[in-house]
Parts: sequence; structure tokens; C-alpha cells
Amino acid sequence: MEKDTLLIDYLLGRLSEPERLAFEEMLANDLPLCQEAESLEKIWRDVQRYEVEPDAGLDTAFYALLDREKENQTLESQHQQEANVIPLPKKRVYWPYAAVLAAFGIMFWLGRMTVAPEIKTQTVTIEKPSYRPLEIPPAEEVAQLEPSTKEETKDVSIKKVQQEVATLRKELKVTQELVVLGLLRKESAAERLKGLQYASNMPSLPPDLLQALAQTLRKDENINVRLATLETLKSYGKNPSVRKALLARLNAASELPEQISVMETLVINKETAALPRLKQLAEDEAADPIIRKQAQQSIQLLTI
Repeated sequence: MEKDTLLIDYLLGRLSEPERLAFEEMLANDLPLCQEAESLEKIWRDVQRYEVEPDAGLDTAFYALLDREKENQTLESQHQQEANVIPLPKKRVYWPYAAVLAAFGIMFWLGRMTVAPEIKTQTVTIEKPSYRPLEIPPAEEVAQLEPSTKEETKDVSIKKVQQEVATLRKELKVTQELVVLGLLRKESAAERLKGLQYASNMPSLPPDLLQALAQTLRKDENINVRLATLETLKSYGKNPSVRKALLARLNAASELPEQISVMETLVINKETAALPRLKQLAEDEAADPIIRKQAQQSIQLLTI
């Protein structure tokens, strides 16, 4: 298996216990691979500077695109108007008619010279040609004939922006998950607490991350880390892995703050499977009075 594949499986908690130990030994002996794993934290800090929702820069770019489309449509409209101009008819040339009149005049004069004076004359009337003005359709009708692409271009631009935002959200979610998983495996309790803080700020936790948090609740030796994990998992008690981890922690917890936090989380999630253990705590005279009282209150809330 390649190192990159091992690294991803290690961060997602998909390696078996022998594989995980072998990979951690590989990290200790492979400095570049160790640096690559630790760089996930830096990726998280870089990602935090970006907002998920579109910012002012995205709005500016979007409306600049719309302004350019408006200018293009204006130029196309001007070109169309120029193309629709119908040239005026040229002036009619009348010299052919004058030549015809002159010819008739010469013929009339020659006829009087050769024929008797009683010659009937016939007047030729030349009608002036009439021009019928061309009917130009109204501008509204011309506009209806043109394909209206302005709205279509706007819709395409909005869809493109929405797709880019959705892609950014997906990439951000995957990066956040990898960062949290990497921090939860740190030896330092402060680093693990930082990972829990990042997880609590995520809008929703995927199944792989919930399973890793349940494992942290079961096995982490630091009580502060366990308390922070309980706070993060309060609204995920219906998840099978989280449910089993809460019930196991109710039996194993021995410190007062942790016992109270576990009971509160079980009550919030209406976990009736905790009733047998709660009754034992409520009836245990050797238990702390605060724990007995909290167990009695939890039993009352779960049996309402």
C-alpha cells in the first residue's frame, strides 16, 4: 500500500491496530511523511480565513460580469438599428420625359409644314409617378423578433457562481475533517483539545468523524479531553457508535464532573438504556451524594 493511501486511512481511522502502530513507527522514521501529516494543521488555519458564503469580492466579480453583458447587448442593439435603416429612394431623373416632349414638338412642327392646317392635335399627359411609402414595423415588433439572451446569460452566470460555491463548501468540509482527525491523534492533550474545538464549530459531523470522537471518549486518558468530547457529542447521541461510547463511559467514569456530564448527555438524548446503571448509582450508599441525586433526577426525566 502506498504511503499516501496509508496516510489518508490513518487520518480517517481506518487502519487496524497493528497497521496503525506500524504506520506510526514509519512516521517516526520518515521525516517528510511526518511533516506532510503535520501540515494538515497549517491547512486548517489557512482555510479558516475564508468564508463559506460568497464574500464582497465574489459579488463584485459577479456584477462586473453582468455590466459587461449589458454593454454587449447595447452594442448589438445599435448594430441592429443601423441594419434596419431603409435608404430613401433616389431622385427620379426627368430628362427622358423632356426628350419625349421635345420629339413630339418637332413632329408637330414638321406636320404643320407639310399637312393642311386642319390637323387635329392630341395632348399627351405624362403622369408623375407616385411613391408609396414603405411600411416600417414598430420598434417593439422588431425587438420581439430578436432573441432575448440577456436573461439567459444572467441565469447561466448565477448557476455558475452557485456551482463554484458548492464546490468550495465540499472541499472545505473534507479539509476540516482531515484536520480534526489529524489533531485527535496527537500525543499532546492541547492539540487534541484544539481538534475538538474545530469539530464543535463544524455545522455537522460525518460518520467517520463521529466514530473517531466515540473512540476518543472511550480511551482518552485526559479527563479534559473526554469532557470536551462529551460536549461535542451532546447532539449526536442517536449515532450507534456515540450511543455505545456514552453507555460505556457511564459505567467507567469515576470522577464527579465526568459522571454528571455523561448523565446529562444521556438524558438529552432520551437514552433509556442507561436506567439500570442510573438506578445502581442512585441506590449506592457509598457513592457521592451529588452523584446519587443527579442519578435520581436523570431517572425521573427519562421515565416521564
